[in-house]
Amino acid sequence: MNKSFTFGCGQGASKAMIYCIENGTLNRDECCIINSTVKDIPEDYQDDAIIISPDQEAGCGKERNYAKSLMLAYLHQNPNAIESRIPQYIKYVNILTTTEGASGSGASVVLARWIATQIGLPVIITLICGFETDTRGLQNTIEYFKDLEGVDYVIRTVSNKKFLEHTNNTFVAEKMANKDISTGIKVINAFDIVDSEQNIDDTDHFKLITNPGMMFATEVQFDKKLKNNSQFEQLISDAIDYSSSLDFTPSATKIGIFMNISDDNLSVIDTNFTTLKKKLCGTTIEEFFVHRQYVDGPEFIRIIASGMNLPKEELVDIYNKYQKSLNTENNKGDDFFGAIKDMNTRTTKETSNNNTEKNKDFFADFNMEELAAASPMKTRRRTSFSTSSNPTTSTNNTAQQSVNNDTYNKKKSGFTAKKTNNNDNIAYSEDNIKGF
Repeated sequence: MNKSFTFGCGQGASKAMIYCIENGTLNRDECCIINSTVKDIPEDYQDDAIIISPDQEAGCGKERNYAKSLMLAYLHQNPNAIESRIPQYIKYVNILTTTEGASGSGASVVLARWIATQIGLPVIITLICGFETDTRGLQNTIEYFKDLEGVDYVIRTVSNKKFLEHTNNTFVAEKMANKDISTGIKVINAFDIVDSEQNIDDTDHFKLITNPGMMFATEVQFDKKLKNNSQFEQLISDAIDYSSSLDFTPSATKIGIFMNISDDNLSVIDTNFTTLKKKLCGTTIEEFFVHRQYVDGPEFIRIIASGMNLPKEELVDIYNKYQKSLNTENNKGDDFFGAIKDMNTRTTKETSNNNTEKNKDFFADFNMEELAAASPMKTRRRTSFSTSSNPTTSTNNTAQQSVNNDTYNKKKSGFTAKKTNNNDNIAYSEDNIKGF
């Protein structure tokens, strides 16, 4: 079948691509990681990765526009770098990316446009939509879909949020999503499909998977004999209804069915695929392709539906959630200063003044000279207390003089105090604290 090259853009998409490489779905020689930081990339994959940021430790911090500018700058400085990575035999390019981040979300749309318009290869974008839990992530998802306008891409969506129906752990959900992405790539790339009596040839396959619009791709495996067509129809119906894809309207213009199925199971199914067509294309279908083979291994039905309308209703729901989240954030302003502006501290101040007055009255009640004279310490040193009529003032002045004399004459003990000129004005600015 037709060969593809895969770019994993950003941390989440790189993890998904590495999962596909390590389980054998993708050939490492036909893959490349693009990111704004080397920190997210396992050591074994760093040497051949493309780092678009001049600071390889930085990242983009969910800023899509910054990631877009980095990708544009990289392409401007290295106009042949992307094409030189893609072997001549490649017929189309897969781009894996997340919508909520920055490195992938911003860089991948620039990369996709470059490959489609400058290199001239069809681009299939697998969009890994997030858990829709933060405002910036919702905003980035909306902006991503807006950036798709103007170029004919094939868009396959995988919603991480849908895997939370099976687990309450986001890390487990991401791993489940990576497995689903791997399955989707197997379906799109016609993995393990061999020539048989009823084939979808390379030209049909190429038309099917490069048909612009939204793509749906899934696989249904069965390891036992089908009892009847109703059982088969239920399996197909559940695979479509409970898929990881964002919800879509039945609008496919091309459908491909790849079957690895035994004669026994083939004999009980409706090969008109009535239910499948109704759920994916509505009433009429432009082109319908069928491949049937039977080789040892699990029996399966793989479905590709392309040319569908993009998921407008889902984006409207995401936008409404974004608006609600934004309004909630705007109403969560810090009311700290509003809460404390009416706090009355007058009582505390008055209490402090009253304490000062009490201290003055306290000292006035004592005859300091008499008390000093009554000291049992015999000394010829001049008393430090003045005979002033205001004992409180005298005491304070003398005490201050004692402190001053003591402070500025401690040179012998190693301490030297610098006397400050009261007329000096010391300015504190950024210039004065640069050394700190």
